[in-house]
Amino acid sequence: MSKLFRDARLKVQRANKHIADLEAAISALKENYTATVVQNSDTGHQDLVHAIPEFAEAADNMALIAGDAIHNLKTALDFAWMSVLMKHVPTANFDCAKFPVYPSRQELESALNGVPVNARSNSALFELVVSDIQPYKGGHNGVIYALHKLDIADKHLLLLGLVPLASIDGIMVQRPDGEVVRGFAGATWNLPPYVIAFERNIRIKEKGQTHF
Repeated sequence: MSKLFRDARLKVQRANKHIADLEAAISALKENYTATVVQNSDTGHQDLVHAIPEFAEAADNMALIAGDAIHNLKTALDFAWMSVLMKHVPTANFDCAKFPVYPSRQELESALNGVPVNARSNSALFELVVSDIQPYKGGHNGVIYALHKLDIADKHLLLLGLVPLASIDGIMVQRPDGEVVRGFAGATWNLPPYVIAFERNIRIKEKGQTHF
């Protein structure tokens, strides 16, 4: 690995691993998804039940993985900034040196002046951060400010308070008289399972399979 920004690159690699873990966790949710037809003893109707086993635990795990990925990406910026200061501003205070991210351009410029990184002492670095990178709210690199805020939030609560937004469509229902209708359920913010109630003794066709 190149020595240039080596520590920062290691943090990015770790973040990529967490992102891959998150993608795997999402895929596992899709694989564990079930759709079954059950008889409702209270109504006498058949219910189509969509469920994801242990969804709450899976959601908590994904929140933890996302937080780890975000923290490593933010730390990569801090490590890169430290490397820049050590080379270009060796007199800077390294005890509290973090990549500068602020709510406004004015606050960013003020913080850089205190490093000191300004238009006179380090004009190229100053312009790179303020005008090119723009790590402040509303800057064209808005992802950096968002990453900064998410990293702070993750220190106080899980980032993903996941409550799935679910809707169901594309279900074909054939009545005993041969009439075919399509079933669906509107979007709802609820934890699974999701239930669609049907009349008794109909056949439910989904994904090429017929359930009775």
